[in-house]
Amino acid sequence: MISDLKFGTFQKLDLPGRPDPVGNVASQFAEVPESFAWPEPEDVVPAEALHSAGRQVEKLLIIGGGPKAAAVCAKCCILRDLDLPAPKPVVFEQHVLAAAWTGRHGYTTGTLRLGTSPEKDVGFPYFEDSKNAQVTSELFRRFSWTNYLRKLGTFAEWIDRGRPHPTHKQYSDYISWVITNSIQKDEKIIGTVQEIHPQNGGWRVVVQIGDQRKEFEGDKLLVTGTGKAKRPEFEFPRDKNILFGDNFWTEENLKLLDAVREDSDPIAIVGGGETAASIAEYLTEKLGPRRIPIIIITRNGTIFSRGEGYYENRVFTHHEEWEELPEDVRLETIRRADRGVFSQGVVAKLSQDSRVRHFCVDVQKIEVGEGSTGLLRIIGKKHKNRDKNQIIPCQLLIFAMGFDSLFFAEMIKDDQLSKTLRKRVKGMYAIERQIGDDLSVSASISPSKLYLPALAGLARGPGFPNLSCLGVLSDRILGRSPKTPAAPRSTITPKPPSR
Repeated sequence: MISDLKFGTFQKLDLPGRPDPVGNVASQFAEVPESFAWPEPEDVVPAEALHSAGRQVEKLLIIGGGPKAAAVCAKCCILRDLDLPAPKPVVFEQHVLAAAWTGRHGYTTGTLRLGTSPEKDVGFPYFEDSKNAQVTSELFRRFSWTNYLRKLGTFAEWIDRGRPHPTHKQYSDYISWVITNSIQKDEKIIGTVQEIHPQNGGWRVVVQIGDQRKEFEGDKLLVTGTGKAKRPEFEFPRDKNILFGDNFWTEENLKLLDAVREDSDPIAIVGGGETAASIAEYLTEKLGPRRIPIIIITRNGTIFSRGEGYYENRVFTHHEEWEELPEDVRLETIRRADRGVFSQGVVAKLSQDSRVRHFCVDVQKIEVGEGSTGLLRIIGKKHKNRDKNQIIPCQLLIFAMGFDSLFFAEMIKDDQLSKTLRKRVKGMYAIERQIGDDLSVSASISPSKLYLPALAGLARGPGFPNLSCLGVLSDRILGRSPKTPAAPRSTITPKPPSR
C-alpha cells in the first residue's frame, strides 16, 4: 500500500450556490503569506531552555517533503520558538512539497478523497509533552488542520458540511503550508537525491539541482516518502498497457482508458490493498456506463475490508502495549487493519457494481498477444499445489501491489549497509524487526543515525508508517516524552448482586 497515502471514497459534497468548504484551496492558498506573524510565546523561560543555551544545533536531513516531514518540521519550529533544543531540519523534495498528493506527479489524480480524518493532522494525537506542556498547545494552535482552515476562512463551512475529508490536492496544500511556515527558505531543497553517504557518525547527501550537483552534510537522516511502486519478481514485457501504482495516475496513462473497448477483454488489477482499491474505485467512475469488466486479482480467497471502529483506530494511536504482543499477533493485526485490505466504503461501492469481480490467482507470468490488438495474457495458478495454469486475457493491466519503503537503499554508497537493509527474512525485511523506540536503525547496523518510520509498524506500532499518529512520530524522533493518557474507564455501574 502506499505508506503515506490512504485513499478514501469519492464524496459528492458540493451544494448549489455554495463553495466546497476546503475546495478551491489552491487559489485561497495563493493569498496566504508564506510566513504568518504568529503571536509571541508567553514571556516565560521554560526550565528545559535554561540547559539548552550554548548547545550546538544538530542538522537533521529529511528525504521527502510529505506529512512525516511536515510533522517533524512543525515540532522543531515550536521547540525553537520556545528556546528548547531542536535540530535544524533540511527537507529534500524532488518536485514540490507534498508532490505525491498533488495529482501532478503520479500516485493520485488529486481529486480522490483522503481516507484518514484530516483532524489526524501533523500533531495528532497531541499527547501533552511531559517536559513542557506549552509545546503541545502551541503546536495545536499554530499547525493543526483546524487552524489551517481558520486561516483560509473556511473553518465554519467545513464544520457545517459535516467535516468532509479533503481531496488529496487540498491535503497537499495543507502539508505544504505547514512546511513552508515552519522552516527557512534555505532549509527546503528542491532536487533529486542521488547519493547517500554515511560518514563520521553523520551523513552526506548528493543532490541534483537543475544542472548542478550539490552536497549537504548533516548529523542525522530521516527517510520518508512513498517510494517506487513494487514490480513483479518475475520478468515481464515492457508494454504501454502494463501500468503500476505510481504511473497509472499520470495524464498520459489515464488517456489509455479512453481507448479500452466494451467488446473486448477486461481491465485487470493485481493487488489487494488501498492502492488497488483506489484504482478500482476510480475506474468505476471514469468508465461511466460502459460495460467493461474489471477484475481484481489477489492470492486471497476474497477481498478483505479494513475494520474502522474504535478498537481498530485506537491501536494506531496508542502503542504502549504493542511491543508486548507476540509477533504473530502484531502481524495479524497489521494484515487485518492496514495492509492488503480495502476500506469499507470502497468495498460497499465496488460490491454494487456488477462489472467488478475478484479472482484468486497467483500471477507468475505476463504475455503480450500477437497481432495488432496487443492484448495481454495473465498466467498464474489458482493454488500453488495445482499444476494447471489459469489464463486471464485483459486489455489493460495495472500492478497495484504497494510501494517499496526501502527505495533509497540503492542510493546508499555503503555496500554493507545497503545489503543489510535489503536483507529479507520470512517474506519481509529483517530490519522491520529491529527498529528502535526512536524509530531509528540500531547503531550496530548503522553507526550514523538513520530514522525509518515507514518500516516501524511491526516493531513499534502500526500507526507510524501512515498518517495515524504523526505527532507521536515527531516526539519519538525528536526525543520528546509525551504523557500518554490511560485508557478511559468504563462508565457502566455494576449492578448490585441480586438477593
